[in-house]
Amino acid sequence: MNLVMENTTATNASGFVRSEFGDAFPTGTRNGNQSITVGSSSSVQLVNTAYTYAFGATTEYRMVARTDKIQISDASVDSLAEQNNRFPLTQVVPNHTKKYKIRYRFKNADSLTIPVGQILSITKTSATVSRVVFAAPHGLTLGDQINLF
Repeated sequence: MNLVMENTTATNASGFVRSEFGDAFPTGTRNGNQSITVGSSSSVQLVNTAYTYAFGATTEYRMVARTDKIQISDASVDSLAEQNNRFPLTQVVPNHTKKYKIRYRFKNADSLTIPVGQILSITKTSATVSRVVFAAPHGLTLGDQINLF
């Protein structure tokens, strides 16, 4: 995935997304001009004093590659304006000769508590005390700290 800013217009860029199989998907028109409109690539002089070289970018560019989508976007720097999505591509398979599958991995961190029971009901008995009824014996004693999820 690339984004080339070599254009006479500061708000145009060209790019391609290439898969391992050799496919190339252009950002612009498939058989024509490959440029798309993006945020300005011009920089701004932040400090207007002799012998200072404080230049700042006006736009932040993001390129995100996921298993099912490629997205090129940009947003103005130091602004609350929304991010502009410029080039979404969802029909890319990295290699057509391989079969892909999604795999999920789950891990319970050692610092997390182990569930000890299922709560059936909680009843407030006074200003500072509640009665908690579990579905089965839980092994908790008076004063034990519990986490509710």
